[in-house]
Amino acid sequence: MTVGAASRRQLAGVFPLVRRRTRWFFSKGSDLDIFKGRGKEGRRRNCTMVDGRSIARRMIEDFKEEVKTFEERPCLCIIQVGDRKDSSMYVRNKCIAAEYIGMETLYIKLPVDVDESHLISEIKKRNLDPAVHGIIVQQPTPSSISVANIEAAIDPRKDVDAFHPSNQGLLMSQPNPPLVPCTALAVMRILDEVGLPLEGKRAVVMGRSKIAGAPIAALLRHRNMTVTVCHSKSQNTPEIARSADVLVVAIGQCELVDETYVKPGAVVVDVGIHLKKTSDRRFMNSRMDGFQALGDTKQTEIQKLASHLTPVPGGVGPLTVAMVLHNTIQCYKDHNTEKLSEISSGTEVNGSEDRIAGAYGWPGNKEMPRMVAEGRYPEIGSDSQINLAYKPRDVQDIAGDLGIDKKHIRLYGNHMAKIGLNTGANASLLHTLGNNRKSKYVAVSGMTPTKFGEGKTTTLLGLCQAFARKEIMSIGAIRQPSQGPTFGLKGGAAGGGMSQVAPITDMNLHLTGDIHAVMAANNLLAAQIDARVLHEKKLSDALLEKHLLGIETKEDDPPPGYGSQQLGPPAHMLRRIDRLGDATSALRLSVKDVLWRRVLDTNDRMLREIVIGAGLREQKAKRTTGFDMAAASEVMAIVSLSTSMEDLYKRLNNILAATDTNGRFLTADDFGAVGAMAALLKDAIEPTLMQTLEGSPVLVHGGPFANIAHGNSSIIADMIGLSLMEDHEGYVITEGGFGSDMGLEKFFHIKCNASGLSPDCVVIVGTVKAIRHHAQGGPLKEGCLNLAKHLDIARKFGVPAIAAINVHGSDSTDELDVVSRTMEELTGFPPIITSPYFEGGEGCMALAEAVEDACQASSGSHMPLYKTSDSFYKKMDTIAREVYGADGIEITDTAREKLAIFGGAGYDHLPICVAKTQYSLSHDPHLLNVPSGFTVPVRNLTLSGGAGFICAYLGDIQTMPGLPVRPALMDVDVDIDARGEVSVIGLR
Repeated sequence: MTVGAASRRQLAGVFPLVRRRTRWFFSKGSDLDIFKGRGKEGRRRNCTMVDGRSIARRMIEDFKEEVKTFEERPCLCIIQVGDRKDSSMYVRNKCIAAEYIGMETLYIKLPVDVDESHLISEIKKRNLDPAVHGIIVQQPTPSSISVANIEAAIDPRKDVDAFHPSNQGLLMSQPNPPLVPCTALAVMRILDEVGLPLEGKRAVVMGRSKIAGAPIAALLRHRNMTVTVCHSKSQNTPEIARSADVLVVAIGQCELVDETYVKPGAVVVDVGIHLKKTSDRRFMNSRMDGFQALGDTKQTEIQKLASHLTPVPGGVGPLTVAMVLHNTIQCYKDHNTEKLSEISSGTEVNGSEDRIAGAYGWPGNKEMPRMVAEGRYPEIGSDSQINLAYKPRDVQDIAGDLGIDKKHIRLYGNHMAKIGLNTGANASLLHTLGNNRKSKYVAVSGMTPTKFGEGKTTTLLGLCQAFARKEIMSIGAIRQPSQGPTFGLKGGAAGGGMSQVAPITDMNLHLTGDIHAVMAANNLLAAQIDARVLHEKKLSDALLEKHLLGIETKEDDPPPGYGSQQLGPPAHMLRRIDRLGDATSALRLSVKDVLWRRVLDTNDRMLREIVIGAGLREQKAKRTTGFDMAAASEVMAIVSLSTSMEDLYKRLNNILAATDTNGRFLTADDFGAVGAMAALLKDAIEPTLMQTLEGSPVLVHGGPFANIAHGNSSIIADMIGLSLMEDHEGYVITEGGFGSDMGLEKFFHIKCNASGLSPDCVVIVGTVKAIRHHAQGGPLKEGCLNLAKHLDIARKFGVPAIAAINVHGSDSTDELDVVSRTMEELTGFPPIITSPYFEGGEGCMALAEAVEDACQASSGSHMPLYKTSDSFYKKMDTIAREVYGADGIEITDTAREKLAIFGGAGYDHLPICVAKTQYSLSHDPHLLNVPSGFTVPVRNLTLSGGAGFICAYLGDIQTMPGLPVRPALMDVDVDIDARGEVSVIGLR
């Protein structure tokens, strides 16, 4: 219904004059009143009470005059769910104020048991209604309705409350965002009325909600104040608050703040309002109904110290209502002048209600060419905001789309599932795939990246979404993010913008526990090795054998009835005797013979080199060792390169963990750890099924770090994907880390060597940002040489390769034009301009068509640059010359000695996994673009018998990264809403 025109008398009910019985009075024509109080020292102090009602009335009169100049009346739509008395009062006040200034109001009241889908449908109708300029959903809504989904459903151009993730993102990043939450605007207007110069002053904001605390803090920072935010977990809050020149209290606790929080002379803004039952006759009128309004501060105490204070009621509250009108008028102006980006709402994708792009607020802009041509990039929220606003499909429906029966998946909540390999139910998914398969296999790599990456995963996911929009089946296969980069410098690896994996929190944190399982298996073997070293030093061979056979369990005092129990020799001892003809139980190893290191999934530079065994009882096994990254470990490589559970077990058997005193390699099986390790990894070998923001399937499996590991998604995930796509002639899109000199080279020489598969096409992702970086201040076209080099590397393997430019908001039209023309001159083909970050699948439609054409023309096979039977020298020299562009290689004496040992043990036939910097085609991160005239130094070698490759370490490369001065972990936090629901914020 539409509320009738409001009268001045009705408006006075919203912003009433202050009654005589209140303790302060306002002089005519003034918004400030002087209250006389006494300080602690007994001296009188002046406290100015800021009359929000008077300011609001003045603003409303100005709005009324402004609306008269409009060609049509702005329309505010207010949707209320249920019949809460306080909500109804707030709605009434907004409607009366809106009607008074000549604004139309559309008031929609829905029953308390309304479905969330029905409410969202109602919102979308108003999004599409050109007569509606602003939308508010009155809060709180019933607990059955997701606040995040409702906020995200509102068109950000009509979002009067400014709670939409894109508006929240603009608020945090821009000094003058188009829309700001009304309470925050009200606080800033009060500070402007006070007239206190804010720049350089110190502000403390108590509270961090997106309604008040967070936006107020952002606005104060934009005014160049030094801002501290205190919340329920903060310590020493009174002490912190006393340092503030401006104290904003939005903590949501009645009269929490007293004089101990206030610095003498501070400006105090009380945002809170609480209704307390009282018998005071002053509050028995029909309007207050026996309730007294109180704030977050004890006002009588604060007045003794503050220079300015907002009263409750009559301070921030009336101004907040006025700011609702302000934002509605702003929405009306932006609608008429088209100042905001064109973001449509409610566009269906593939006819499924759950796959509506508009459900999360930013559907693809179908005007991609014009967007690029005009340099007009839509402002969207942070990755975390976008992802959390998306309502994922049920993973069982995703599995159903792929033809996987529900009984063949194991659920991890509603949005993730393991594809069960160990039951045998999905054995058909791992059948042998030849090069005559109907499904297509696409590998995504990139140019030499900058420190923050160039968006390979974002482009991969955008490409998957583009195929879905073309009604072509596809599935992405990506790697699980490590908590090292997630909390370090680069951030997570769930994609970005409109091309992400959902849910982002699960994806970037623990997922289904694969990396934890890898860490547990790796460190279990490490613990067993060091324990065995100690036991062999302390026990005689005879006593050691008794322990191993279960005849005794302790050196001194075996439990009664157990010492004589015969368990028989462990299976691994029988295998060792059979293999070596050695009947002794002793492995004959010492501390210097241990090769195996422990791992962790955290960047911790202090663990690069440590001393273990420093305890009094462990001195005999004391040694120097260190930690590596779990996601880059040999166990992770084994999980990623295995083709079945049987293959995993075999590879674990082949781990070379130590050497004996005769220089003979000791395997994980020699230590009896393989069975336990396999038990820990039985679930980790299964890929995790997830989805993109447009509801298309993604398999997450394998580890990152292509600079210090092979860094590719798993063979099992790719094989499952290709099998599932076979009947649909669909696409599996997989990725290798960093540039083509790293992840892609290892994809061909290590992963394809193990799987027997060949890709049909390669996509090389580049950015104008990275091209600028490699141009090193020179002409932009100089930086294009790096991207062209990576295309050349890919094509040397005999596979069609496509260059894709991932557009960033800082890219200019001229720069994109230079890159396109230069790349066409250098390679014969212009790159495909893509915008997966801004447009999701719509931004990769041209890339999808190019990939289709390339796959149709592909032979379905590749040509390795070297044979595994070649000598190590020839293999390494080939990589250095053909991939890096080097003049040759140099091998240190240490590396030569190890190579002789590896060759003598029969391991020289393995492919090479190079560990080097990702920031250069060479070994030196300072040699940018396409360096030449350099020689590659092979500093060290290690042997990964289980994974099946030799690791060559070039230059100064670390296998345990460190945290930067300003790590990403400092931005991560948890947010607890009014219902007690906890969400993770700040992931990037």
